[in-house]
Amino acid sequence: MLSPEELRGFGVDPDNKRDADQGLGDVGCKYMGDPFVLGLSKAEGDDLASWERKRSNFDRLEPNSVAGREGLVGITKGSTGKGICRQILAAGGGSVTVQVTYTDPDTGSTSDPCADATRVAELVAPKLP
Repeated sequence: MLSPEELRGFGVDPDNKRDADQGLGDVGCKYMGDPFVLGLSKAEGDDLASWERKRSNFDRLEPNSVAGREGLVGITKGSTGKGICRQILAAGGGSVTVQVTYTDPDTGSTSDPCADATRVAELVAPKLP
């Protein structure tokens, strides 16, 4: 989804990639970096309506638009202030998620992981079907 140069621009190492299969039908990977770990995943069976039905799993889940594509920005339950946020984008009949997790937990109290997730998603969105 992102070139090595784009990944480096966010401070993540394109050569330090890990499988992020959660066993739920999602396909994805994580790139280790500083100031954050960047997770990218695709869920063919989970469209935005499906995510909305999971609202109780989130402290925050708000509709938004990224690069003209419908989306949701969310912080999972219990993660507020811990430097974790995901930007979910509509893609075909499913969705693509960009998740930012700050490597230093203190960063989560001084920076906005949702702004960073959305910034990454702005490069991902135009490449989606």
